[in-house]
Amino acid sequence: MDEDIVRWVLEFLLRQPIDDSVINALLSVLPIANNDSRLKKTLLLRRIDTEVSDASVSEKIMELLEIVEELDHRDGKSASELMKAAYCAVAVDCTVRFLEDSVETSGKYLEAVKRIWRKKLSKMEKLEKNGGGLVSENLLRWRDDIEAAITDSIVRDKILMSNTRNEALKAVRAYLKESWESMGPSFLEYVVQTMSKMENKELGTGGEAMGDQLGKGVEKGVSACHKFVVSHNTAVDEGGRGEY
Repeated sequence: MDEDIVRWVLEFLLRQPIDDSVINALLSVLPIANNDSRLKKTLLLRRIDTEVSDASVSEKIMELLEIVEELDHRDGKSASELMKAAYCAVAVDCTVRFLEDSVETSGKYLEAVKRIWRKKLSKMEKLEKNGGGLVSENLLRWRDDIEAAITDSIVRDKILMSNTRNEALKAVRAYLKESWESMGPSFLEYVVQTMSKMENKELGTGGEAMGDQLGKGVEKGVSACHKFVVSHNTAVDEGGRGEY
């Protein structure tokens, strides 16, 4: 199958409410170009969306955001404030969930502090010197509080009163909304919209415009891809080989 067609169809499908197993199956059998940053970003955003779809927050989201930021940086784009806010909110929730009344003996909290706020943030600060990274003033403020909570019960109680899970979900969803909007429609959707506008201007509202015909063509293409996946199910491991 032509690489351009594969890219267009995948980009379109990744934005649709299609079961992840179908996407995984497609990725396991279709060739994907390694130099397509837009498709890679679409895949990553889809994965982030999947992570928060069941109202869960994990360090995996931080890793995905880091990869997206790296892709954007290579394309000459700086991380937005919403992206930095999402990264910070997830980092906070992934740490605070282990916060207990007596953190001095809480291994999980101290491990999270070392893993996220010392190791990861140290790397981010180095990236910031080169014009990249996801460091924000709010992230640095939270680092101070997270560290202080180890020995300061007042700071600890203040943090425990925060609904960090809800804030993280809101921040990530706000970032996703911004990202999808900034990327614009998929190529296939753009073509359909453009052709429909052109036909409407030339033909008015009467008859079936070329854009409508193309739209039906896209639907047929998607259906064909689904059949293609079904016919190749034997090539996909039950454990999810090719998981995006």
